Amino acid sequence: MIFKLALKNMFRNKNINGIDPYFYDDDIVKKGDVYNIDFDKKFDLIYTIEVLQHVKYLDTALQEIYKHLSEDGVFIICDRNPNSFIGHIKSIQEYRG
Repeated sequence: MIFKLALKNMFRNKNINGIDPYFYDDDIVKKGDVYNIDFDKKFDLIYTIEVLQHVKYLDTALQEIYKHLSEDGVFIICDRNPNSFIGHIKSIQEYRG
């Protein structure tokens, strides 16, 4: 929620949309998934934050993302490095539940 408000304040003159499979369904973030992006427009920027490591069919997800990227659009992938110290700690935390 804080992240959404920060984006809205930082980019007041931009139209910001998002997809979340579990938590959101409001005017900014729609409930959905990366295999079936339910927007009928193209975007100048698409980014994923720790999403793609959970995707079973990566090629299908990437095809769907690129379908919604404008011609000069940018796609940013933010993911953890499993070989970093934080990556190891996070893996141990997730394993323990």
